[in-house]
Amino acid sequence: HFDAILRSGFGTSGGSITTNFKPDLVWEKMRNGTSYHTLWDSNRGLPNSLYTNTAAGDTSSTWLSSFNSNGVTFATNDYGSSYTFVEWMWKAGEGTNTTNSRASPEIQ
Repeated sequence: HFDAILRSGFGTSGGSITTNFKPDLVWEKMRNGTSYHTLWDSNRGLPNSLYTNTAAGDTSSTWLSSFNSNGVTFATNDYGSSYTFVEWMWKAGEGTNTTNSRASPEIQ
């Protein structure tokens, strides 16, 4: 239910990462450059993304193009092959939304 994969950028050809499950959360970090940590999740869907180092999100992120039954696909505007990344992927809920309406003990 978890995988960590190292990859090089796919460039204008795009590309896929294969794992043995359909990821619900993908966290990407560039390893040899400065770029935001980017998170995509199947609950909010694509093209929505979050960044860990800013309060901003993105509703037009076009890097990740699909969650697949065995991994993810990156679009044709990915970074070039000279950039390296780590992708952390979790299977977490299989696209089902969860809510927590219970107040924390501190609030009660």
